[in-house]
Amino acid sequence: MKAIPKKLIAAIVGCTLAVGAVAQESLSPFERLAAALNPPAMDLQAFDTLMSTSFRSTLKMDPNIADLEQMCPGSLDALIDGGYPRLREGFLADQDRFRAEAAALFEARLSAEDAAEVASIYESPMGQRLVQKITNNSSIDFAMQQSLQDPEGDLTAETLQKDRDRTLRNTLRDLSPEEEAELGEMFSSSKGFLAFMVIGEELNALRARVELESANEDDPELEKAMEDALMAHLGDCPALSGE
Repeated sequence: MKAIPKKLIAAIVGCTLAVGAVAQESLSPFERLAAALNPPAMDLQAFDTLMSTSFRSTLKMDPNIADLEQMCPGSLDALIDGGYPRLREGFLADQDRFRAEAAALFEARLSAEDAAEVASIYESPMGQRLVQKITNNSSIDFAMQQSLQDPEGDLTAETLQKDRDRTLRNTLRDLSPEEEAELGEMFSSSKGFLAFMVIGEELNALRARVELESANEDDPELEKAMEDALMAHLGDCPALSGE
């Protein structure tokens, strides 16, 4: 068997990044493809992965938070716990919105047959493993760092691309040679995937637009929830109470 070109594997992972869940008969082929690429059943896992890695590690880099944590241990946990419900609500809403808009894009740009074919590939055990690996390797490090460096500024598409590139690199490193070969064989023989790759940039732009609109929208409720949780924690801090 011919060796699978690395560029093909990168393209497969890159297309999957843009949007990962078992087939649901009630869905159209376009909705089914959006769900296969971005499984609703994995939304909470994806959110918790980002919260426990990028979100937590970047907040720890903030000197102000680091000082509070040293003075009153648990300050970081209080901030995260205070914002968790609101952040989770927004993340899940963004995922639902993206799936709906991605399905509309697929309906406009793909045939029902091509969409169903690609959905079947992603619904396969190997396809689902690929989506799982992307979830496990997802990064928002650069977005978090930009937010800390410029709290009043807007998140940029360039920053999102840096995180996307890091996720792509980490996922490619996580694939075994056997998995690369299986993915290459599955996708290279798919006529529908060729049509799907053509709209890759449109899909990336859609993902970026949804993420930027959400990230750059003011959320006073989130800010208040995190502030209230932190202040409640600091109120019990012996170092501040003089105990």
